[in-house]
Amino acid sequence: MNIVEFYVKTFNEQLLYEQLQTAFGTRWTGVGWPGFQDEASGLREPKTETTVVGTLDVGGSVVETTAEPGELHIKVADDFTTTEEGDLTTLLVDHDHTQTTGEQDRRAQDQDDLDTLFAAYQNWDTLTDAQFKGAMKIFLRVTYRRFRAVAI
Repeated sequence: MNIVEFYVKTFNEQLLYEQLQTAFGTRWTGVGWPGFQDEASGLREPKTETTVVGTLDVGGSVVETTAEPGELHIKVADDFTTTEEGDLTTLLVDHDHTQTTGEQDRRAQDQDDLDTLFAAYQNWDTLTDAQFKGAMKIFLRVTYRRFRAVAI
């Protein structure tokens, strides 16, 4: 079942997933973003106009499926109660895209550390032992986390 909502606001995709998991557990099964732009940053901005999101050939006639700006589909395993629908509405209205998840904070720290590493250590031959150990520690932490997707 899909619950279709319309919100002309920015969503932090990963944060919304965490909020839905906390509020509804396994009752929600996914989110469709037909009325939003897909951003690499993880933020979802509403599209500015109605867009075609699919076509279907029905007896030789092409039928288009469109999405309105801000159209959001919450997929749920079964019908929500009136209370749960209210809780979902409150969750979506109160969603603050500027908040970040722990994972997003760790990725930002990783990027900051890598930027520092590359900026400060242009010449590896001139590093002291302590600087070299610090650089290797940052490098290994970031590499391990990226490949294993493990928080360190």
